[in-house]
Amino acid sequence: MMSNAPGCTILLPLSDFVKKFIKQRRGFRAAFDAHFPSTSIEKISQQLRDLLVIPARVPDDDDDENDEDEEGSNEASLAIEKDITRLWVRCSRHYFDHQTTDVDSPWSQAELDQTHRLCPGFYMNLSGTAPQPGEPTRSKVDASLIPESDRDLTTPNVPNWDYQRFTLEFKRGGTKLEPFDDKHPDCPETNTLSRRKVRGQLFSYADIIFRYQHRTAHFMLFVNGSKFRAIRWDRAGIIATHATEYAATETHTKVLLELLYRFSQMTPSEAGLDPTATRLSQTSCGWKRMTALSLEDPEDVDEDEKTEYDPIGDSIPDSVRRSRDAQVPPSPLFAEGLLHDDPTTMCCNHKSTIDTLNYPAFKYIRNLFRESLSFERGSKARYALKVCDRYFLVGVAIYAASGPIGRGTRGFVALEWNTQRFVFLKDSWRPHYVGVKPEGATLATLNEKHIPMVPTLVCHEDVGGQETQSSQMY
Repeated sequence: MMSNAPGCTILLPLSDFVKKFIKQRRGFRAAFDAHFPSTSIEKISQQLRDLLVIPARVPDDDDDENDEDEEGSNEASLAIEKDITRLWVRCSRHYFDHQTTDVDSPWSQAELDQTHRLCPGFYMNLSGTAPQPGEPTRSKVDASLIPESDRDLTTPNVPNWDYQRFTLEFKRGGTKLEPFDDKHPDCPETNTLSRRKVRGQLFSYADIIFRYQHRTAHFMLFVNGSKFRAIRWDRAGIIATHATEYAATETHTKVLLELLYRFSQMTPSEAGLDPTATRLSQTSCGWKRMTALSLEDPEDVDEDEKTEYDPIGDSIPDSVRRSRDAQVPPSPLFAEGLLHDDPTTMCCNHKSTIDTLNYPAFKYIRNLFRESLSFERGSKARYALKVCDRYFLVGVAIYAASGPIGRGTRGFVALEWNTQRFVFLKDSWRPHYVGVKPEGATLATLNEKHIPMVPTLVCHEDVGGQETQSSQMY
């Protein structure tokens, strides 16, 4: 997959990466020192040195074009990689000398698990042995950091692509498993087979995150034996740090802990979540209405019901006919107080209305909408997207372009909340060309001239003034 986007990687020193992409919080130093006092850093560092094993048999030879696939080559190698994952899990719980609760411990086991984390406010979800049901690539990333607030929404031991805030991938160490070449910063994407495969793994994980979540960027932590890299993805490229030692001394360990603590302090938008996309709660009015409108309706129209003289059929209900218009009046359900104006509002009193009031639509459209909400598509999340100050409610995309680098075009069957009709929503990152109009402006012109076989434009805009940051660094 990396061949789809060559020359898209920029290497930075870790300090420059932090300065550019992670906002410095006031009082950071005092807060960090309180969470990780020097005695704690000493214990974590010692634990890393005691348990971390880098096998001598992994050669540092990055010139062999015919090297074997290092991943899964033998059971002993796999065990070593699993040991590194277990090591991080053990450190993430910060148990130190108190592996179980005893009378001498100042912390209960629950307090240790909740309070002392490598990334406060997040828990480490392990998922290296099982793919997420319904996810077509069946990828199994080693681990991720998921907000504690989302714990009840997740499924144990699978990737939970909908809810990952930061992705973690572990390798057992050695140059053959390094995705980037620090010795050649002008061309860091080495073509060595094993290293290219690791890079392809990371590429596929970022692709899935961008497919299932609404993101402006995504942060990863890649750990290879005793070294780590922070990686930031956006639709224009990859920014990765140089490989940094984290276990040799307490000073090295502190560098890693500071990075993780900075991750924990990032707001959702700073961590790359699109602020114009709101994830719906299962108790929200929007979620419940989406479920109701996904159900089969006996009044829905088969798309083949048409005549030679009327391309959408003489018997098509008015609601279906009007759904093809550029502008449709608001649904009367709002004026009657039967639906909330804001779909993200928790809804307790409208269940009977939400479950019964419906509008006929073409069968194939409702079927696609239902499919986009199905857990079998690999996603549990639903979103309210704000475009032109209007809400459009979506599940998983029914179409998504391959790869995290590029325009990232996705297509959704969306519920336009104000009108309660189904529309097609296209989301993509528009390349900036001087003198070239946005696609929506071109569609508007074609609609005004009544050009046939052109989609009817409902609305369009550049969302939130969002721009990729890696494109500004080339």
